Amino acid sequence: MRVADTRLLLLGLAYPRKGRSPRPAFLFDASSDMEGHAYITSSSAAEAAQESDRIGGSFFTHYLVSALRGAADAHGEGRVTLNEAYAYAFRETLASTENTQYGPQHPAYEISLTGSGDLVVTDLRSSRAGLALSEELAGEVYVRDAKGNLA
Repeated sequence: MRVADTRLLLLGLAYPRKGRSPRPAFLFDASSDMEGHAYITSSSAAEAAQESDRIGGSFFTHYLVSALRGAADAHGEGRVTLNEAYAYAFRETLASTENTQYGPQHPAYEISLTGSGDLVVTDLRSSRAGLALSEELAGEVYVRDAKGNLA
């Protein structure tokens, strides 16, 4: 594994809250034997990144964090790859901004990775928290705290 040879840069993310200790940003394991770089930005060079009052922040950051928390786990194996996370954040950001005052926002990327497999950025298999919902429930579900902020 060549972790030191792999660079992942995400632009447009919020700073962590005060009082939280730093943690490793992403999972690197034997399935990520690669080198190169991946740069992901919240919008294309010609666009401004948009925020939502309903979300309480950036469209892109909201959907990327949702992707990393499992919304992008396309195969249900408990792991989210870089490609899954980007595709989910791109699709949801574009869908949520296409009718805004400023027009659609297109997250962008430059990815140049060589190696085997896909870069796993989140492993949810050891998660200690969960939320059980009825199987009959359809659509998207958002969880809010007591103040109404998205959790």
